[in-house]
Amino acid sequence: MDTSNIEEVVAAGAERVVVVRAITDSDDPAGSARRLRAALPGIVPPGAP
Repeated sequence: MDTSNIEEVVAAGAERVVVVRAITDSDDPAGSARRLRAALPGIVPPGAP
């Protein structure tokens, strides 16, 4: 699972995902983490009230 298929997985009904490799193997770990978080419904962004 990575940024290329996270939306498809969520659309299929996944409520939890494991994305360790998608982040640690990425050339841009912070960017990958942001994109993955944005694709997950119900996730509260850091710093949000």
